[in-house]
Amino acid sequence: MESHPDCALCFHDAIRIDSDGRPHASGLTEVSAARLGIEDLLRENFISACAVMYRWGLVESLPDWWADTWIGDWPLHILHAQHGWIGHISGSMAAYRVHPEGLWSGRSTPSRSDEVVKVQRLLDGMLGFRFHEIIEQSMFAGKYYALAERCRGSSALGDTAERAQARHEAEYLLKHLRNRGEVSVLQAGVVAAQGFIPPLNPPIQVVKGFLRRRRRAV
Repeated sequence: MESHPDCALCFHDAIRIDSDGRPHASGLTEVSAARLGIEDLLRENFISACAVMYRWGLVESLPDWWADTWIGDWPLHILHAQHGWIGHISGSMAAYRVHPEGLWSGRSTPSRSDEVVKVQRLLDGMLGFRFHEIIEQSMFAGKYYALAERCRGSSALGDTAERAQARHEAEYLLKHLRNRGEVSVLQAGVVAAQGFIPPLNPPIQVVKGFLRRRRRAV
């Protein structure tokens, strides 16, 4: 930080461990570049809260909504990244413990996705919509994953609230499919079926499981 006055924040790698000290099944997002920018960070939060250092004095005040979300670290990274580049130090020098009582890991995937989207919308406005397309793409990916996890957790979506949320996510995804040319008609059909026709979810999950096993076997 002393050698690079235009670097707004820096971070190093971290590993995820279970409550018993064993490596967690899924790790943090791997980053190879030594320098990154705010655009990279808006796509995904790859900085662990236990592995970051900010340059003092860049952010004079926090937005009013910051205290109303339980995702505090990502907005804080982005607030600093407005003022310079992000430095990455290769090598794991911290461990992030994942356990059922964690503020983040203790919540369901759909609830995490809902909170992330809320924060992304607030960030979009705060940044003057200069990165709107990047944020929209990230929101799309998050909702696509959340819909799949919601249907996996409750295959028939018998709960009325869950069913309504699945419909909302499906409507959002279908609305934005036209902006993502790489999404196939088959994917669009799966999204529509999961969100609007709950009885189709059990066979969809069976087919997805079969395809995943086939890919692993290959």
